[in-house]
Amino acid sequence: MLLSVTSETNILVPDNIAPIKFLKLTNRGISCTACKYCCIADRTFSDHWNQNHAPSPTPILDRFTIVPVQTIYYPFNCRYFKVNVGNTQNPVQAFDVFLTKEIPTYPPFSLIIPNNPREIPPLLFQTQWHVHLEQFIKDKKQRLLLLTMVNPGQVAKSVLWKLVWNYLIAVRDVAKNISFSNRCLLEEYPR
Repeated sequence: MLLSVTSETNILVPDNIAPIKFLKLTNRGISCTACKYCCIADRTFSDHWNQNHAPSPTPILDRFTIVPVQTIYYPFNCRYFKVNVGNTQNPVQAFDVFLTKEIPTYPPFSLIIPNNPREIPPLLFQTQWHVHLEQFIKDKKQRLLLLTMVNPGQVAKSVLWKLVWNYLIAVRDVAKNISFSNRCLLEEYPR
């Protein structure tokens, strides 16, 4: 999956968060007072102001504040956001912010079903799951339906859960009584 991250990508980080662990912290960041834009270079801020807020009569010193900033994408295509160094109440993990705020903004990638046997991974080729689940691979609603069958709301009271549990107990009982030569055959020829 190719993610096209540009300098125009929005980073939807909550306001007033503590610095995110493992991300570079820049203490002299520039935050726009008219919007949430942040950067670290004077020239970059000047370009931002001229492109977005140019006709404003705001004095130059009232256009920005100096704040600590961080970015997820470093060193290329940096989009900065301000952080509160004094806030230690609610530490945010970088990966959590990326998963909850950034990933949902990317377009979904299309599933590619392998056509050539050389494209099929060995486990998939052996189990043939891609053949059995072909209708689910192509249709998202079918996939979600399949997932709800596997993960019912109340597991202990689910009919499917009881059925699978009883099946596994029966398989265990049969496996205990199987001969050694049959076990060897199952190891060698699993289908």
